[in-house]
Amino acid sequence: MGKQNNTTRSVARLKAALLIGGLGLGLTACETVFVQPPESPTTAGIDYVRDPELGRFGTGEMVSWASGPDCAEALRISSYDPMTLGSKSFRLAGGARVHLLADIFPVGPGGLYTNTQCVNVVSFVPEAGHNYTLVQTFTAGKCKTTVTDKASNAPPPTFVEHPLVATCVKTPAGYTRVG
Repeated sequence: MGKQNNTTRSVARLKAALLIGGLGLGLTACETVFVQPPESPTTAGIDYVRDPELGRFGTGEMVSWASGPDCAEALRISSYDPMTLGSKSFRLAGGARVHLLADIFPVGPGGLYTNTQCVNVVSFVPEAGHNYTLVQTFTAGKCKTTVTDKASNAPPPTFVEHPLVATCVKTPAGYTRVG
């Protein structure tokens, strides 16, 4: 009887610890990740393309939604680790200005190193039903983030490049900022 009670209490404590830990992880994830709107006629599609010139070794890239040009709040939308190429996609609500924070990180999780780093903040008003391409490039020591409307092959008329402020330079877990 005593052995069964100890086992039952141990199992109960383990379940409680897992529940509390799981709740903590769930709450943390909800605070840092952008929740894209469901696909509908009121949304715009964004293809997020990794800069092929950076290669795959030593750089991570990430795009986040920002609350404004001061990046008081930033929620990760999508990212590339140092070993990934290709394109990812996401949706944004149409008709309202959106600020995007684009980052290239110089040191990836594995300790690979390159002296490439940059942060850009851009904004535009996505048009419902339109599709866009978002690309951040690093060339000749300068970085640039562009958004192109796929229908016109030009930036949307509402596109703005914002000056970088210190609060926009954020370092995600697993990366080291250099400089």
